Formats: sequence, structure tokens, C-alpha cells
Amino acid sequence: MPDLEALATELEKANEPKFQLGLQVDAWRVRVDSNSEELITHLKRYFQPFVKEISNPDTHVVAIECDEPDWGIDYTDWEREGGKVGRKDAFADIKGGRAIWKVRTGMQFLLGETTRLAAGRCLKNDNQVINFIITQYITWLLEHDYALCHAAGVEWHGKGLMFAGFSGGGKSTLSLHLMSKGAKYTSGDRVLIKAHDGKVRMCGVPKLPRINPGTALNNPDLAKIVPETRKAELAKLSRDELWKLEEKYDVFIDECFGDGRFAMSADVDALFVLNWHRNSTDPTELHQVNLFEREDLLAAVMKSPGPFWMPVDGQAPAKKPAVDPEWYYPHVKQMRVYEVTGKADFDAATAKIEALLQEL
Repeated sequence: MPDLEALATELEKANEPKFQLGLQVDAWRVRVDSNSEELITHLKRYFQPFVKEISNPDTHVVAIECDEPDWGIDYTDWEREGGKVGRKDAFADIKGGRAIWKVRTGMQFLLGETTRLAAGRCLKNDNQVINFIITQYITWLLEHDYALCHAAGVEWHGKGLMFAGFSGGGKSTLSLHLMSKGAKYTSGDRVLIKAHDGKVRMCGVPKLPRINPGTALNNPDLAKIVPETRKAELAKLSRDELWKLEEKYDVFIDECFGDGRFAMSADVDALFVLNWHRNSTDPTELHQVNLFEREDLLAAVMKSPGPFWMPVDGQAPAKKPAVDPEWYYPHVKQMRVYEVTGKADFDAATAKIEALLQEL
């Protein structure tokens, strides 16, 4: 059986990771080392608001730009979420930890007690290196008793707001809509929550929102993301065609909305579960609900941590762990929860949420 620490040591010896980047997100500190100065430059731009000199990190990540390693590891496919097809991630538990293989790109990752290493064509697949770094923050929060949610979050008018909904439901789009009204960004797709002293704290992850062209073209603050030549092509498409288009753009918050627009943690004042439909003819409405009685809505909030989760005891689960509603009840029972129904109308939802905030 391959030895994880030996694999990491050998790879770093052959590809000295002499370039560094320090990041801090709230209390979490991470240092990223790489043999590629260009990769560090890419990461520095992506994580710019969080760049900081770090001498004593909580987490140490190494990213090696190289050919796909041939470690002779026998990988097993990781179970994908319901409805998704095709191979994506594979894993193998080896001496000292876990190895993960990204089937489509060939990127490989090592997760040991303290080792966090990415290897392969990192520059070509820098989004996977970014996700690997962010996953370490999620793991750190999970070890501090937070629960992972499939949600977006903002701070608006001094209130912490979360938005959950099934994939494609518009939670990230709604959060960006509120950003144009002055909200601060917490997260676009992952939020971790923890009940404490009668309140619920939310922490966002430093991943930029990825939006489709329709979202960009319908928000003046985001329109600059799409090149002018592409805008002319998109203008010919119908609303439905834009909605279905598989084309994504990163939203650099500071470039679109200005400096000082992050609130990476906040107390949660309300959770909104988007159970609306873009083709509905019913008006957009907010209804306060009890998630204890609505497990169908709770399912939209819950999220499994995936194969990159390495618990502090070093015993990573051998398959996708079932998400237990019991993990969430201690946290959500202290939150106001609203179901959003009717037509998926972001202007109407914004107006109703703003009116509601006056009462909270």
C-alpha cells in the first residue's frame, strides 16, 4: 500500500514549493506553498481580499504543478449526488490518509493528518486548487461544531440573511440582487452555521459567485463581466434559452461592488428557502414555516461534506455520509425560517424581504 507521507515528500523534493501565499478568513489562517509562481499569482488575485502574511497557519496547503502523478493507486468511484451521472471523483484510503483523483482532469490530492497536497496540472485546473483550499476551511469549521448548508448568505441593513433552495433555484442570484441594494457578501453557495448563546452564527466561504449570462445581463453591477461581443450574441436568445445556458462567469465582488463589501460571518436573523418557480403565475410570497415540520424544505438546506472531508481523528468516511436532519435541528430551531413561493421574481422578493427586515 502506498505511503501518503512518502508520496508527498518525494513530490515536494522533486518540485520545491518555494513560492508562498498567506490567507486569513475570519479566524482561520492558511498558508499555500507551490513550485509555480504563476499559480500563486492566480490564487492571490482570486483571494485578494483575504491575502495576509501568515507565520503560524492553522492549515498548510501545498500545490505542485507537474505531470499527472503515477502513484499506482487503485481508486474507487465516490458516490455522486442524486440525479448526477458520469465519473467525477474517486478515492483511496492509503497508509497515512486518503488520496483523491479528479477523473476528468487527472488532478490528485493527498489528505493526511496534517498534509494537504494538490498535484497535477494546477494552472490549467486552478479552480480545483481553489476548491481544495476552501474545503480545508469547511473542514476546520466542521471540526468546530458547525453544520454545512447548501446556501448563500449576505448581511443587509445589519441583518444576517441566508438563502437556500434546490440547485438552480436562484439563491446566489438573489444574494447578488441584494448586493446591488447595499448588502455585504457572505457566501454564494456554502454557509456553515452554529448555535451559540441563543443565536446562530453563519460563516461563509471565500468562493466567488459563479453566475450565468442571464444573471449578469439583468444586473447593471454585473453586466461588465460579460464581454461586449458576447452580449450581442446573448441578446438574440430567449429568456428560457438564457436560463438553460451552461456558461459561467466569476464575480469578483470588489470589482463589481467596490471595496469593503464582505461580511464573512454574521448572526443569522432569517433563513429564506426558495421554493418558487420561474414559470409560476402566482405572486411572490413569504411564509414563515417550522423546519421541524417541513423536512422537504430542510432537505434543500442540508449538504454532505464530500470526499475531501478529513475529520480531525483522521478517519475519513469510506462513502458519502448520509446527511442527518438531527445535525441541523439544534441550529435551525433558533432561526426564523421563511418559505418563498410563487413566481421567481427577484425584485419582488427583494422588496418583501426589505419590508420584513423592518419587523425583525
